[in-house]
Amino acid sequence: MDRRARVVAANESRFRELNDGLDRIVGSLPGPAAYYCECADDACDRPLVLNRGEYQQVRADPRQFIVAPGHEELEFEVVVADRGRYLVVRKTGEAGEVAEATSPLARD
Repeated sequence: MDRRARVVAANESRFRELNDGLDRIVGSLPGPAAYYCECADDACDRPLVLNRGEYQQVRADPRQFIVAPGHEELEFEVVVADRGRYLVVRKTGEAGEVAEATSPLARD
């Protein structure tokens, strides 16, 4: 597998795990919450505001991630939705395989 694809997928998977933990905490609270951008930049700390339903819809597909506009990596993903405040991207190729294999859904 391409080294860059592994790094991109690993970084984004770490942000997904962080956001999943946040979602468990804020899931019972009313209104939207701030999640972290799940882009490939491991130094990114851009907050993305979503309601729980929006977040859960993205999480239903293990290859999907939320990123700030302009943070997409078109070499490894396609934009499947532009929500204005955030983009939903879907990993492709080897990065998609890593994303799927590291997804909490794969452990269920």
